[in-house]
Amino acid sequence: MVEFSPSAYMTDTQLSRLTRIPVAVAEAQRWYLCTAFRDAIELLNVFLDQGRLLCALFPSAAQGKIKADDYNRIVGTEARQFHRLGLPDKLKKLRQDFGVASELEGHVLSINTVRNCLVHRLGIVADQDVDANGELVLLWRTSDLVAQNPDGTQELSIMDAPGTLIVPGWTVIHRVIDKKAMPLKSPCACRL
Repeated sequence: MVEFSPSAYMTDTQLSRLTRIPVAVAEAQRWYLCTAFRDAIELLNVFLDQGRLLCALFPSAAQGKIKADDYNRIVGTEARQFHRLGLPDKLKKLRQDFGVASELEGHVLSINTVRNCLVHRLGIVADQDVDANGELVLLWRTSDLVAQNPDGTQELSIMDAPGTLIVPGWTVIHRVIDKKAMPLKSPCACRL
């Protein structure tokens, strides 16, 4: 379950009023999740639109000039067609047309699926949201900081404890890790 922390976004007075009304807290959590997932995917779509333009223009630009007809087609008709594609189709087209791929494609597609579930179906998990096992799975990549003793036999995750002081002689290791949210079965209300 992803936790919502209203204190990060509100004054103490606003927070005290909000926390007296459990329905408001639940609605704020739902709104926050929907908005975060929606905005992330919308920004990614803008990035992919711009990336496609660069990929399409680059071969001609590398020669030092672009013909007007090619430029107009690339930034006009082709750009509009690409813009109208859904995220999975944009990723597929970039891979097919330009060889652009990412090891994070599975993560991005899972985030997009959760976004669709939250935004279009109010968090109700439907058949189109689940994988072959009938589960809605959220994948993401994040950072982790780990304190490790001198001989490497003990580790302590310090990512969730800002300000933790490390024992002299220990080292801090940064790791990039993949995470997977608890799967949800269809049909059910999304508990992210």
